[in-house]
Amino acid sequence: MTVKIIESSKINNIRDLGGTETKNGYILKNNLFIRCAVPVNIGKLDHDNLIELDPAAIIDFRGVEEAKKNPPDLTKELQKKRVHLPIEPKVWATLNDLNSSKKLNDQTFQQTLKEAYEKYTTENLEVYKEFLRIIFKNVGKPIMFHCTAGKDRTGFAAALIFLILNVDRETIFKDYLLSNINFKPPANITREVSLIGAERLVKVDREWLESGLKKLFMVVEDIDDFAKSLIGNSDKLKDYVSQCLNRKS
Repeated sequence: MTVKIIESSKINNIRDLGGTETKNGYILKNNLFIRCAVPVNIGKLDHDNLIELDPAAIIDFRGVEEAKKNPPDLTKELQKKRVHLPIEPKVWATLNDLNSSKKLNDQTFQQTLKEAYEKYTTENLEVYKEFLRIIFKNVGKPIMFHCTAGKDRTGFAAALIFLILNVDRETIFKDYLLSNINFKPPANITREVSLIGAERLVKVDREWLESGLKKLFMVVEDIDDFAKSLIGNSDKLKDYVSQCLNRKS
């Protein structure tokens, strides 16, 4: 299907990675990888579109309590597709402590967020490995993935997909930074970040993802070898990648 099913969606910060060009001139197929904020308060059109999309999995990166407090608004059939891969949100507590001790400033804020992205590798790499195993097992089938805002944990997951599919760094950052336009923070989040003096937390910053990817490549070294270790071998990886891409017309 050439049309992006979710283009008219009201789900917060949603976008299809389809249409992205790779370094060797291929185009990522539409309706394979859908990233977004938690799908809540969605109407019949979105449910119908998601049913038409028929995702193999709807992956939720939120922490355990996050997910309990704000369950996704999915039909029973779509709920069966949900896979919970929790990454606990520790940034809030760190920033709150810094604020309480009057140590929260631009420098400590930026350092906290850079370290949070580095921890996607040092503390949560097994979660992202399982995410990749799921997409590898469902070649050619749509995968939807989200956290709360669809910008940080989700943004790192999208970057992994792009790296494996040979997308250049600047394009990866361009997609990542779209969250600064697409994410509309709900009132409760706006209040919470205001209370701890961390309003920038509703945005993303190139430096954060740069720190996260730097740490990733200190650990995995070669992204192809990393992917091969998860999918099985080089031939399987080549086949998977080819089924995700179209030739540029």
